[in-house]
Amino acid sequence: FLRQQGGVQHVRLSPFSESIIVQYDPAVWDAPSLLTMVRAYDPDETDIERWQVARAAEPDTDESEDAAARSRREVALAGSALALTVLGGPLMTPVALGLLLASSGSIYRKAFKSLFQEHELTIDALDATAITLLAATGVVWQAALLNVLLSSGDWIRASTQERA
Repeated sequence: FLRQQGGVQHVRLSPFSESIIVQYDPAVWDAPSLLTMVRAYDPDETDIERWQVARAAEPDTDESEDAAARSRREVALAGSALALTVLGGPLMTPVALGLLLASSGSIYRKAFKSLFQEHELTIDALDATAITLLAATGVVWQAALLNVLLSSGDWIRASTQERA
């Protein structure tokens, strides 16, 4: 029902929190109008059956689950890079740099998107710059620590969003 409304971009039901998450175009809708429409909606039996059939046909991959898994993996890689730089000595620096690069992928993707697609300087671009400069100046453990903190924040955000 909501997905068929103009200006509604994405609808997700969360059985865990018994809520509806709606992404919408603010030029078309505002939150009170959507809330009024949802409260007034009274689905009949065919609407519910159609929804169940459509839900069963959807693929099981959820974007938020992918984001949470990716964030978890990046935290593990960044933590490994930090451990190698602190405990491994100078011989482990090349391996730590490889792990740092692998764990920084989402940070660099967000920075690239903000700079070159949205033409905005965001905190993501500054984070990517800080990691690059720290690693380039040879302070790899600080770059790895910064990456652990940023990746942990992304993991917490993705996990919270997954539960919502």
